[in-house]
Amino acid sequence: MRVLSPDEAWSIIRPQLLKDAGEVKSDEPQALIAALLRRAAAVRCPCPPPALIDAVADAVVQLGPEDLHSHESIDRVFDCLVASGDFLLSGGDEAESQLVHLAPPTYVRRKSGSVFVVGGLPDSGLPLPPNLSSHLVSRGCYRYLSAGAAEDLERVLSDQGLLAYPLDAWLEAPVGRAAHDLIADLDSRLEASGRAGEVQDLQILDPDRPSTFYRGRWTSPAGRTGRFIARRPRKWGAPHWCYVQLATGEPVRILDLPRVDARFRGCDEGWWAQCAIDAERGRPQILQVGRADGGQVRLSVLMPLPMWAERRILLVGEQHPRRDKGVLLTFVLDEQEAHEEIAFLVSSLWLETQEMAR
Repeated sequence: MRVLSPDEAWSIIRPQLLKDAGEVKSDEPQALIAALLRRAAAVRCPCPPPALIDAVADAVVQLGPEDLHSHESIDRVFDCLVASGDFLLSGGDEAESQLVHLAPPTYVRRKSGSVFVVGGLPDSGLPLPPNLSSHLVSRGCYRYLSAGAAEDLERVLSDQGLLAYPLDAWLEAPVGRAAHDLIADLDSRLEASGRAGEVQDLQILDPDRPSTFYRGRWTSPAGRTGRFIARRPRKWGAPHWCYVQLATGEPVRILDLPRVDARFRGCDEGWWAQCAIDAERGRPQILQVGRADGGQVRLSVLMPLPMWAERRILLVGEQHPRRDKGVLLTFVLDEQEAHEEIAFLVSSLWLETQEMAR
């Protein structure tokens, strides 16, 4: 027996994680954190989200690159795994009353014939035979198998015990509406809410700051008056999203999100509402449209997309590792699919298209 250095230990752990992640096509840190969270969930779930996140952070705090064990990174990937369908949440809106469950092994058919695979089994993870595991690919949190992984891939996966994820459930989205109608809905709910108490460390999305730098829009509410999308910290887990009315920097009323459509996360409703606010102020969010290799179309956005928009695009396109300055997400799609998806994003998020050079 000998004591291993952190680097030596990580060199042993990383290949084990890649069995869950497969070939990593982009964003390896995110793919490895996702693998860690899925593995912990297979052993510990159901459990409160903070217990799962803390278990992963504590297990790797001395191992691997620093960006793999910060609570911020793990919180962010945890939210991605909720969006991808790997994790299911039950209970109330507050983290203290929620339980996270590892979804049963499930596949989602994509238009290309490839499939997303999500979830796993307690103690054992994703039940794929070696001939399929060798075709497993990760792009960030999403894992998929190409159509050529097996003849009649869906039948093979069903024989392995994986369930087909209903396509209509995967494609669920809020009812379309005008931007001013969404803001009016939130305003009426905010006015009906009680008076806000003291809120520590509140951060607001500043609509006056350029939309070309999403992270730079988050700022202190000091001295501000008006209504804003905001985040407030909570004892456990990621910050809670809310809609807040301020008077000279002090919260007057506060409305926790989601409130308009409870099927989605608070961050989904926050990003959706901020797009509406930007559009109503005459500064809509930008959808960059350009050309990629092979005649494909490249779509880029400068702020995160709600889960329902990202899921829809990923059925017909791929995340692209290339990210220009200020861009948070880039997708490549076949040209015949791109027109419909552009129209969907423009109408549902009130985006403005901007043609980009290749």
